[in-house]
Amino acid sequence: MKSTIATVKHDKKINVWGCFCASGVGKLYRIEGILLKEEYNKILNTQMLPSAKTLFRRRYAKTWIFQEDNDPKHTAKVNKEWIKKKGIRRLDWPAQSPDLNPIENLWSILDQRCKNRKPANEEELFNRLKEEWESLPTSMLQSLCESMPRRLQAVIDAKGYATKY
Repeated sequence: MKSTIATVKHDKKINVWGCFCASGVGKLYRIEGILLKEEYNKILNTQMLPSAKTLFRRRYAKTWIFQEDNDPKHTAKVNKEWIKKKGIRRLDWPAQSPDLNPIENLWSILDQRCKNRKPANEEELFNRLKEEWESLPTSMLQSLCESMPRRLQAVIDAKGYATKY
């Protein structure tokens, strides 16, 4: 009698946080476990802020707007107060709005660039993601940032309904 055991091989998955602007990417940070508001606050302080200072240099506080969605950890009082205290301008995002954040496109691009690589473990996956993250072409980042006015106008034109973005 022959017996077989079916197995399903899933791609390895990890959670990461990252930020970018038209001129480059910030730090890519690996999230261990479930991301809570306290961990997100730590990310803002130890990843986002240093990344912004590096990416924007002298123009640090004056020329950029931080964009995130309405995830409860983003809108938690502790994190909203932290952003306000640091003098960071934040893009207001209405409740129940479509997610137009161009970083979602970037995550998809990163996923495609890593699709054919088969890491042996999560650490190898993170290292490969980091390599791809750091090699994203500036022209792509610039194009994504420049698409924001079109994204916003598309939502206005669609009266809040779905858009191509």
